[in-house]
Amino acid sequence: MRLKAKFWALFSILGFFAAVNASVCTSQAASQISKQQAENIVSNAFHPGSVEKATKISNQQKLPEWNILYANGSTALVSMSGTVERFSSIATAASAKGKTTNKQAVAIARKLIQQLDPSHSKLVKLDPLHPNVLKGAQFTVSFTRVANGIPFPANGFKVAVNKNGSIGSYSRTWSNSVAFPEKKGVLSQQNIINHADNYLTSSPHVTLFYYMVPWKKTPQLLDLVQTKGGQVALYAKNGTLVTPPNSKQSSVAVHIPIYKQAWFKWTTVGVASVLLASALFGAGVKFGRRNLGHENPNPAA
Repeated sequence: MRLKAKFWALFSILGFFAAVNASVCTSQAASQISKQQAENIVSNAFHPGSVEKATKISNQQKLPEWNILYANGSTALVSMSGTVERFSSIATAASAKGKTTNKQAVAIARKLIQQLDPSHSKLVKLDPLHPNVLKGAQFTVSFTRVANGIPFPANGFKVAVNKNGSIGSYSRTWSNSVAFPEKKGVLSQQNIINHADNYLTSSPHVTLFYYMVPWKKTPQLLDLVQTKGGQVALYAKNGTLVTPPNSKQSSVAVHIPIYKQAWFKWTTVGVASVLLASALFGAGVKFGRRNLGHENPNPAA
């Protein structure tokens, strides 16, 4: 009798978990938007015209997304929760004509972000490290995530606004689980300038920001010290260069014109890390024969 009671108790527990699992799967399936819903979201924001093809694909995190191709060459990626992750269009003669100003482009980009991602739009500001500029017939406007009042350039939005006010492209990058260290303990701007003075010349400008250093588990507080001649990133709490632990001390001569010294000996890996700011912000600094100026050392998590 006791054995039978235990059997029914176990059977009931297994039945409960099966019901919970079925409920979760049903909930997840219900939360996934349809192809038509994805197309409607993109259409309301960008007006790209008729759809040529829409397919379900997996992103880098192996999560399903709607990949939509339009007849005019535009493309869009929409998550199953209904969030537009990417959009791009083909430039035309009409999009290159217009009198949209820098200020208007910022307003257009901000309105678009508020429409597509209202909750996260409240957590960003214009990126101080990537000021909006006119390139060709497009303004590139970047908004960076802000945590503890400090920009985190790895997360945010980038919008290309055409001269006629239409959207050339849109991208969103956001990490949901990030533990940001507190600002407490960072060096003063003058102190960090004194540290950077060993490497840079001319009047410096300092920007405090979070950065995902590859060998660290959480975002690190760095100071980007910029001058007319170049820039360098230092740890904000001690003013030291950002170099990997236990790097091999192979003596390699590298020509770095932004430094006071014309030739600076350091490790091959160390140079890339020391000047990660130059690589990140497109300064085009040369490491020997290798140009890292247009690489992205801080991909989205």
